[in-house]
Amino acid sequence: MSCWRNIGYFMLIYLSGLQNIPTDLYEVADVEGASKFVKFRYVTWPLLGRISLVVVILLLISSLNVFQEVYIMTGGGPA
Repeated sequence: MSCWRNIGYFMLIYLSGLQNIPTDLYEVADVEGASKFVKFRYVTWPLLGRISLVVVILLLISSLNVFQEVYIMTGGGPA
């Protein structure tokens, strides 16, 4: 439940990270003859490393605050 609640927020963070990658790097990769997978592996993924770290930290914080959802769905316990 909390995953679906926050997925739009985290995708917005990744989208802003993708928009900050300079297009010159992709043009250079095209000139060198890189495939789409190689461009993703050596250009996109390393430049999204810090964004991924931020998302992981935010996911960790939100997963520690999951008590409310569990309490509402189970009524406080298995009994």
